[in-house]
Amino acid sequence: MMPKILLFILLLSLALARDPFVLPDAPESRGGPVPQISGYQTLRLDYLSAADAVEIIKKLHPDAVAAVAKDQNVLLLGADSRTAKIRQTLRDIDQPPRTIKLKINILELTANDLNTLGVEWNFSSEGLRLGKNTPEIQAVLQALSGAGKTRILAAPDLVTLTGKPAVIHIGDRLPYALPVQQNNTTQWQIQYIDSGINMAFLPLPAAPGQIYLEIKPEISSIKYWKQTPGGEFPVLSTRQVETNLLLKAQESFILAGLYNEEERESVQKVPFLGDIPLLNIFFRSTMRETVASDIIFVVTAEEV
Repeated sequence: MMPKILLFILLLSLALARDPFVLPDAPESRGGPVPQISGYQTLRLDYLSAADAVEIIKKLHPDAVAAVAKDQNVLLLGADSRTAKIRQTLRDIDQPPRTIKLKINILELTANDLNTLGVEWNFSSEGLRLGKNTPEIQAVLQALSGAGKTRILAAPDLVTLTGKPAVIHIGDRLPYALPVQQNNTTQWQIQYIDSGINMAFLPLPAAPGQIYLEIKPEISSIKYWKQTPGGEFPVLSTRQVETNLLLKAQESFILAGLYNEEERESVQKVPFLGDIPLLNIFFRSTMRETVASDIIFVVTAEEV
């Protein structure tokens, strides 16, 4: 009798010691129904990768417990109404890749004019702000443009697929020399570094009629050039944030806080006398001023 009791206690101890958070493997075969594991729901995906699905679940439902299983399946803990909502979300976004077009207007305006737009900013970090565009805001932008208070820097259209990033860069590519040792000799290779505004858009799977964007703006400028035994190298000052936005098709948003300082030169002169060679220096004056402005992105997303 005593050995049976000891054996029972040993088995009970082993059962209690098992880690409840160790996820068992998903079934090897994709044919037939997927067996359900106690406490977990197994979700089978056709197009969306399991890793991407888990990342989307974490972003939309931070408290959910999900893990990647074999054969592109997802294990989801629980069986309540929240997990049912997650299952429905995954069914909606588990679709073939969609073609997304981003219509972008890049505008420059002063900080005071930016405040007159009346944007309700939904996101703010590192000086960068993001908010939904509205017909009223668009009307104000058109009025500022008509008054010559805005300048269009670029108006590109980007086309990409869900899961594939689209990147735009506004600024300069700065060259610098990098010493490389080869065969006991030093050779100099020219390298480039981007300075200015880098904007990355990553469309992620979303329900039909919706566009889910991961947005990564980055602003960098040269802080100073550092002298080293290997040469002179640029040291950059960088601001970078990451945010996500869920849009309806044809809906647009505004990204602001991309400050820019530009040195401008204006010339005042006396008519005719200011244009005479040699004498013109006495009849004209040059003024230099630093003008601070805000570069904003107005982005409209649509499915092609």
